[in-house]
Amino acid sequence: MNIDLSTSFGDPSRRNAEEFLALIHQQKQGKLKIYLGACPGVGKTYQMLVEGNRLKKRGLDVVIGYVEPHARPETTAQIGELEIIPPIVTQYKGVELREMDTTAVIARAPTVTLVDELAHTNAPGGKTKKRCEDVEDLLAAGINIISTLNIQHLESLYNVVGGATGVRVKERIPDEFLTRADQIVNIDLPAEDLIERLEAGKIYPQERVAQSRSNYFTPQNLTRLRELALSESANFLDRRQRAEEHDAEEHRPGGVGQVAVALSSGGPDPGPSCAKPHAWPRSSTLRGTPCTCARLAKHRRSSRPSCSVPSQTRWRPPSGWAAWSSCSNARM
Repeated sequence: MNIDLSTSFGDPSRRNAEEFLALIHQQKQGKLKIYLGACPGVGKTYQMLVEGNRLKKRGLDVVIGYVEPHARPETTAQIGELEIIPPIVTQYKGVELREMDTTAVIARAPTVTLVDELAHTNAPGGKTKKRCEDVEDLLAAGINIISTLNIQHLESLYNVVGGATGVRVKERIPDEFLTRADQIVNIDLPAEDLIERLEAGKIYPQERVAQSRSNYFTPQNLTRLRELALSESANFLDRRQRAEEHDAEEHRPGGVGQVAVALSSGGPDPGPSCAKPHAWPRSSTLRGTPCTCARLAKHRRSSRPSCSVPSQTRWRPPSGWAAWSSCSNARM
């Protein structure tokens, strides 16, 4: 399982589409890929749609389970020829709400489904409360998912984000959705570029720009959110790499071995250094007759097997005895 730490500088979707395609061919259980961002407007949905079109051109069956273009022309244009599964339309307190039709997506059984806004709260009265629960059902059905998430929606960062920005985020998801992802792509933009996009009406309608500019989209808030997104991405990447290294070490042949030492009286005189016999030391772990075969220690990555008896108390064989050692399944 891989985690990719990428940014929006350049074109992350091109190389990551190739890697996600390789993952799809390796499994039966659905795979999860998340485009992670510091805040709205960095380009998560845009990049998700771009990758969906790239995979479709490669011959994969790709559909849109749910997408929220937020009336952004650049994002809407990226839908292109992708098939959209019609959403469920409900009324709640006089407001029309649209939710992903999970049952219809499972019945359609595509190879890849694009699901926007992973932390979204579904309309009351539905089968599930959160969209992330719908994603779990799709993954269990063997459907691969590409989704989007803003960093402030992680449960563990609720107090951190609130303290840094003054905003209490209501929609949150467990961190496990990020840790279980097979790929994570961090979409990053400088605070100055985000503010420029906001003022140009590329994130919210013009009537919301002034309020957003003064409350949430301040240079300090955006910088702190970017730091959190980059830090979380790097942390998850580091954990995944260490887990893979641990798994590789566990399966490496000869990783754990044993050393045995035996003494025999059939060899030549070993020389003057062993001319004077010594008694068995009381502190020695080599108790018994000189012909006793002792298991000394399990060891890992030892360049040479070593006796567990301290050198100053180690028994030396008398003249006429030969010492020999053998190693069994030890990596020298």
